[in-house]
Amino acid sequence: MKKFTNYAMLAMFILSLTSLVSCSKKGEDDPFLSFKSRDTRLAGDWTLTSMDGSAKSTSVVRGTTTENSTVVTYSGSEQTTTPSTGNPSTKKYTLSLVIDKDGTITYTHERFNTDGESTGVSTIQGSWNWETTGKRKSGINIDISGPSDLPLMGSWDVTQLKNKEIVFSKSTRVETSSNDVEKEDISTTSITFTGK
Repeated sequence: MKKFTNYAMLAMFILSLTSLVSCSKKGEDDPFLSFKSRDTRLAGDWTLTSMDGSAKSTSVVRGTTTENSTVVTYSGSEQTTTPSTGNPSTKKYTLSLVIDKDGTITYTHERFNTDGESTGVSTIQGSWNWETTGKRKSGINIDISGPSDLPLMGSWDVTQLKNKEIVFSKSTRVETSSNDVEKEDISTTSITFTGK
């Protein structure tokens, strides 16, 4: 009887641990086990550390196909944009976020010239919300009014949310067709922020 009780207690423990893990892991790269909610892990001060993005545009006009692509990377404080035609361009900036549980988000965006000197700091406030309610919080919507070149606006998947690291990702595919023109645009972006 004592063995049965021990096995029953062990089974109940494993079952409760399994349900706890399934409640805390929402993003594909989230920690295996976290005792903090996604809201709690998301709230805090964050700094942009890396970005990898690519975009490809294919147009077919009267049977002639044209392809253009662009690769964007960010590391340290430098963003490099490399188009398939033309020369790469570089711009320097830093981006910090303050995300509050109450749904507010504050961007601090500092730009630098080619000599590394600051050319100005702007602070922009907006709002954020989970795209889904309840326990399945895997997508986030960020709504701010600011420069269109800020890398984190609109809807994003939160693929990793740790205490000191967030990874946002987005993939889009848009096809259009009119008269003699068919067009397909495909883009993927992954942005990593590190907690302060």
